[in-house]
Amino acid sequence: GDEYVTEWEGGEMDAAGFLKEDILGVKQFDKFQDMVRLVKEHEGVDLDIFSVPLDDPEVYRYFKNGWNEDNFHFGSSGLTGYCKQMKPDNIEDLIAAISLYRPGAMENGFHEDYIKRKTGEKEITYWVGAEEALKNTFGLVIYQENVMELCRTLGGLSLVEADDVRKAMVKKKYEALAQYHERFSPYYSEHFGVSIEYAEQVWDAIDKASSYLFNRSHAAAYAITGYISQWMKVYYPIEYWSVAFKYATDEDYPRDIAEINKTGVCTVKPVDINISDIDVVIDFKNKSLYWSITGVKQVAEKAATQILKERKENGQYWSLEDFITRHKWKGSAVNTRVIQNLILSGAFDSIEGITTPQERVNLLVEYLGSIKSKIKEDNEILVGADRHANDSWWWALLQKKVSGFSFFDYKTIFNRFKNEFPSMYEHTPIEMCHSENDLPNNGYVILSGYVSDI
Repeated sequence: GDEYVTEWEGGEMDAAGFLKEDILGVKQFDKFQDMVRLVKEHEGVDLDIFSVPLDDPEVYRYFKNGWNEDNFHFGSSGLTGYCKQMKPDNIEDLIAAISLYRPGAMENGFHEDYIKRKTGEKEITYWVGAEEALKNTFGLVIYQENVMELCRTLGGLSLVEADDVRKAMVKKKYEALAQYHERFSPYYSEHFGVSIEYAEQVWDAIDKASSYLFNRSHAAAYAITGYISQWMKVYYPIEYWSVAFKYATDEDYPRDIAEINKTGVCTVKPVDINISDIDVVIDFKNKSLYWSITGVKQVAEKAATQILKERKENGQYWSLEDFITRHKWKGSAVNTRVIQNLILSGAFDSIEGITTPQERVNLLVEYLGSIKSKIKEDNEILVGADRHANDSWWWALLQKKVSGFSFFDYKTIFNRFKNEFPSMYEHTPIEMCHSENDLPNNGYVILSGYVSDI
């Protein structure tokens, strides 16, 4: 069309005087937009998330505890573990965490050095004249901008020249570096009273570090976005988690729910046929989130739309029988498998007054009996239900299998096996470990569990 297209490489574009930009598509901003909209709708607050204070102790407490699920960039298991070790107190620590938890810096042990210097375990040392340039990093060179500032401060180069040094060092273009190298050492020696040999050692150290440095501006943008994400989680948890679930995958849900249970800011409830919707439903009064009806297997968009449309037009469902009657028409998307999975997911527990696994067994048997003249004796679910009628864990597993969500009463489960495995209780329970360094008892731990699927 009328557009100009170039195949020039980045370096050629720069040399010709063009501005080159990398534009990233970041899903987190869609999430922020959804959260801000929910805050406005439900709490009447016009939130400017880019003006939140960056020094909130409660936000940093979440980082220190590793409560980073669904947090922008910090949600990975590696950075979560690193935050628990670092104990970030301020935005500088978060910027450093993003820059240091990278292969090059980690191979050289900079990520561990930062923590040791921060905690006082290791002495903070500076090159002569470099204290001002490196005070935010405890004397470590961890950003490309550190290289620029050192070249300006110690070597007398202009900022433009210092940026040329940064580029040349990163790309290892030693011919381009030569002219600046020749100026750096004499200037440093003359203005700071160090020997030429000392100046050369500092230049070499900066050059060596430059091969694996991150640019601070990029890390800062990521750190601030991650901080805002955590701030939203702390002060608007209902809105935060409802949006998180909207974007979550099957692998995300268990970790997200585990964190919600740890923080205790809200509760996640199973599917409820009279409350659940296509997206997670927020109950602000009770600080609860109701699981999505489309999270139930076999309940595809067509069936979900039909269920919700009927509920909206003709009122809430009063019983399973009422639900079946209202959807029992030719061509209905609400078939036998949909109803069975809704029963197993707990969708009818509230309207049927179900409080025990046995009552859910009875409801399921009653339903299956009403649609078949003879229930198959080898029906996998009924056989299991009969064998595990009073085992809440079995029903929790089944509920999770059909809906992706259930609540496991671990205390009750483990109390049953306490006499069988007494040694389990001689040790302090541990949370999920992210590296070998986190493991107690020299790396030996006792684990217990059960087979959830084969």
